[in-house]
Amino acid sequence: MLMLEMLANCNWERPLYMAISVGEVSKLKFDHYFVQEGLAFRFTPFDYKKWGNVKGDNNYAIDVERLYENVMNRYKYGGLDTPGLYLDETTLRTCYYHRRLFAQLAKELIRQGDNTRARKVLTYAEQAVPAYNVPEIYESGSFDIAKAYATLGEKTKAMPLLKNLTAESEDYINWAFSLGDNRINMVQRDCLYKFWQWNQYNELVKEIDEEEYRLSNQRFEEKYAFYSLKSWDLETKIRKYKLENNKTIRSMRNALSKINYIILSIGSILIITGYVLMSGEGSTPLPHIILISSADFVYVLHPLFVYSVIC
Repeated sequence: MLMLEMLANCNWERPLYMAISVGEVSKLKFDHYFVQEGLAFRFTPFDYKKWGNVKGDNNYAIDVERLYENVMNRYKYGGLDTPGLYLDETTLRTCYYHRRLFAQLAKELIRQGDNTRARKVLTYAEQAVPAYNVPEIYESGSFDIAKAYATLGEKTKAMPLLKNLTAESEDYINWAFSLGDNRINMVQRDCLYKFWQWNQYNELVKEIDEEEYRLSNQRFEEKYAFYSLKSWDLETKIRKYKLENNKTIRSMRNALSKINYIILSIGSILIITGYVLMSGEGSTPLPHIILISSADFVYVLHPLFVYSVIC
């Protein structure tokens, strides 16, 4: 509501910005009205998708000149090129944004045919966000950097990066296999995601080095076949467990229904006996009162017993 209030009353006299790190919900589905200038989107009153300025996989327009000025000249990267620098998880994710920004700028410059500046961007990315402090992984934009190098014909730059990315995915998969059958299900989805990344790398390697692609793809197929077998065994175990669990539940229900019938029968017999004995004249004898009280106790105890068995 605060954002909508600001948009309704700003009159576009001053620029409004939103950080690129915010979630999709915070964007209020206004992506087509954004212009990316760096680590922030500028809100505008114009639908750039309608005007044809939104290109590629983006839902927003990109001001390439401002992006270049910010990334190459204005932004300071806090000494990320200092060897041995410790980066906590939160800071590391921010560094991933920086590298992805370099990759995005290089891609846009290549699309415009400005290969000279694209090379400058990629070279500066290696210096400002070095691999010895910020890991080269898919999430950090390193694959997009490799694609940019490959598009520029810089195969000697692209291949080492692709080998590092492939090794990272393969190492994770090997670690997942080392967990054993009982624990691999904890990382099953992440493992499948790493296989997807590895396949993306192979597709690009295929365009650069056929021999390296053959070797990498052979390892990929062997490990994926093993993973599929593991997944099948895991699913079989899960189905077997569910089947056995269902049998146990059915057995408990059958036993519960029998006990339930016995308890209700005892209560009914006590009540009927008590009322028959009470049908005579005069005051109610103590044994009769005990019978009725016992029946009441049985009926009170019954739901508590059922609850205890179920839980």
